Amino acid sequence: MTSTDLIQNIQSDFQILLEKDEQKALGGIDLFLKSYQEKYIELKSQELIQTGKTPLEAVNSARQSWRPKVGDILVRLIKVGIDKLSMELDFEVCEDKNLKSKSISEKLFEVKKAILINYGEFVLIPDGDLILYRFDEQNSKVQVLAILSFKTSFRERFTETPYWKLKLKEQKITENIKVLMVTTDNDDEEFTNNQTHLQNLNNNFDLVVSQGNVAELFQILNF
Repeated sequence: MTSTDLIQNIQSDFQILLEKDEQKALGGIDLFLKSYQEKYIELKSQELIQTGKTPLEAVNSARQSWRPKVGDILVRLIKVGIDKLSMELDFEVCEDKNLKSKSISEKLFEVKKAILINYGEFVLIPDGDLILYRFDEQNSKVQVLAILSFKTSFRERFTETPYWKLKLKEQKITENIKVLMVTTDNDDEEFTNNQTHLQNLNNNFDLVVSQGNVAELFQILNF
């Protein structure tokens, strides 16, 4: 197996684990990723040594090549877990880009209306990669449960998502929508410092998720 094969198999391996033991899978994404990180570095290092790098150079290069990949992988695994929960807990998921399309279904149009921020002369859709909602087909009514935003750099974007939470809280129709940010930034010191800043914003934030506390995300999504 090559390092490329390993990366391609991570999502399918996680899905298998999810089917076998959902609680272990959703509660242990951080451990799952760490185990694959070790395998990846071992395989990648061996490949780099064959190109002429020293063992130390190979390991350092392998670690550096893992960092840009882990963010995308974490997002993919979280989406797999959310899809599984949506079937069990009877909610639906859409991406914000679907709401911005010129041609959308009646259902998604109702979802869009349910999260619009009113600025008087114009309205905006909050920034969020995934919108979780329930739809009452008989009455054509939508209940938006949560908005998830995935950020690769917590340091650079830590004020943006809380802003949308504050704006949603200002409106009666949107005040109960949870706003969650998933950061794939593994800079623990930076994350801790900025999380403290967020907590000082009068707790106007539902949850900040990093690789180390993904289990909390799935706990809060048990609507």
